[in-house]
Amino acid sequence: MPKTATAQQIQKNYRSIFNDVMIKREPVVVLNNNKPEVVIVDLQTFDEMKYAQLNREIDDLGVLLKKAKGEKAKVKLEKDQLRKIVEQYEIDKKSGRLIGAGSLADLLDEDSKNKL
Repeated sequence: MPKTATAQQIQKNYRSIFNDVMIKREPVVVLNNNKPEVVIVDLQTFDEMKYAQLNREIDDLGVLLKKAKGEKAKVKLEKDQLRKIVEQYEIDKKSGRLIGAGSLADLLDEDSKNKL
């Protein structure tokens, strides 16, 4: 069972709770009226979750690309190009320069702007 805290506990002891989350890398579920509302996770866990989601999106796009190629459709973006974008994200993450992308589409938009 994950650790929980009420919104009121967060208000009173946020620094202690945040430090526990960062040091132990264990999420805290925030309850409001005894119902879970949000989860607090450390930044590294968040980045890992985001990266995992991007990889799933790339794999899904890869399946669509294979279908499109099988149907002889024209496709502008190849799976290898998508992997390069995610590899750049990893490099940026390791160097401390995180991309403020909420999804793969945001990354693609940013990549297109950089090529202009």
